[in-house]
Amino acid sequence: MCSTLLKTARAAVDQAGGKDKELIPNAFPPPFNEWSGFTPPTALAAGCNGASVKFYTMHWPMMLRFYSEALLKANPGLDERKLVPALAGWLKLSDDDRYRTLADCRYPETDEAHALCQRRIAEKFRAASMDSRDFTVYGLAHGYGPVNDFAARLRAVHQASKGKLWINRYGYLSDAKLERIREVCR
Repeated sequence: MCSTLLKTARAAVDQAGGKDKELIPNAFPPPFNEWSGFTPPTALAAGCNGASVKFYTMHWPMMLRFYSEALLKANPGLDERKLVPALAGWLKLSDDDRYRTLADCRYPETDEAHALCQRRIAEKFRAASMDSRDFTVYGLAHGYGPVNDFAARLRAVHQASKGKLWINRYGYLSDAKLERIREVCR
């Protein structure tokens, strides 16, 4: 379904005189893209020039929470203390075992570091990538969070994507974060 939507978008852009415009949709990394119905990158190559993989790590604990709550509701008697860490491990959300209960699955405050996930970012980027000269997979970092935490996540996305990255939410950037971008992306 997603590939049909993107092919339709490509045709519309082309018909409007935009054949020289690139079509590069955004998606969460595996397995979230698959669960939401977003086609794997290999199927996008026919109508798109690339895709960007969103490493918005502040969203990941909320996704875990929503999946966990749905499974707990559908399975009375299921132990939250077993489900949450098992699902977090399967989803590969952090480099540690911080997600043990629903209370651990919350959106971090703007001044609060996200889960340590540099290794997971690299794994997820590799899973979303493909070898093609005509199709580029970009990493998409987010400016949310404290400076050092932002810089660590940016560095992880920059390394995983081999420098092919975009940064979202400029409203969360500051002079200190802009300096860190300069350092990381030299």
